[in-house]
Amino acid sequence: MSDDNVIEIDFDENEVPETLDTGVVVQTPEESSEDTGGADKILKIGVLGTNSIAKSIPIMFSSNPKTIKVTSYDNVDTAAEGAQRIYYICLDAVFDKDDFDDSNIIDACLKLTKNSKATVVLKTTVPYNTIERILIGVNELRFIYSPEEASDDDLREIMRSSYNFVGGASAATEAYAKLLAGASLFERTTVVSSALETSLVKTGIVGLKAITQTFYNQLHDCVTELGGNYTFVKKIVTDIKTKSDLTIPTFMRAQNQDGISYKKSRSFSGEFLNTDAKILSSMTDKMPLLDECINYKNLKD
Repeated sequence: MSDDNVIEIDFDENEVPETLDTGVVVQTPEESSEDTGGADKILKIGVLGTNSIAKSIPIMFSSNPKTIKVTSYDNVDTAAEGAQRIYYICLDAVFDKDDFDDSNIIDACLKLTKNSKATVVLKTTVPYNTIERILIGVNELRFIYSPEEASDDDLREIMRSSYNFVGGASAATEAYAKLLAGASLFERTTVVSSALETSLVKTGIVGLKAITQTFYNQLHDCVTELGGNYTFVKKIVTDIKTKSDLTIPTFMRAQNQDGISYKKSRSFSGEFLNTDAKILSSMTDKMPLLDECINYKNLKD
């Protein structure tokens, strides 16, 4: 049977393909002129995990039941026996006190790619050094890092996400992006980059959310301590914030004897912003985040 009758992600282990024109094809059995019972026309996908991310994968591919079969697993050894073409790893992150324990995730990646041509798509958010350790034992053409935009274990929030983050070797990510474009039920913008950049985008989003939430928590404590109406203050602050552009630090690109370097400007926007921030800080001890921002701004490169 022709490869045109299969949805596939396949690469030569020793060579990155020059083109991906035949990388991913979505075709129903009725479109084939050869009858083989449909068994070899199915893309077999395995999902390892039981959280909401894992539950979202069968829904994502539910519009293609004749060409894609999704099987869920809660045990890596059982999953490895399933001989799936793609494995989604959706294991929960494990922390030993404050230390991230990635042993279960690395073990899953190794077991699911051992002696097979399976591609693993890691959905769990992990530190980048975990990805580096995975790639010691897994061919980069068979690994994709694709953490979810949403940080909540909430199926509805995951399904409402706006982006697919796809990181890894270019040949693998481009082929996977084609699969999502042709077969995913979710309407998302797919952003393709290296695994490192994908990791930094996901953790950067989380960091921004955490800092923003912390700011509002501390603003509440400050306003309450001083006897103000937090609901009123929050409404006006938020309204002005959404109508004005947030100032993002600039990076000056410069050439020197050691090559390209970037000089960061930490200045607050606005002639009086630095002074005004210090005034707010002097009014209360309930906003340590603001103190940290002022101190960081004053650091020298």
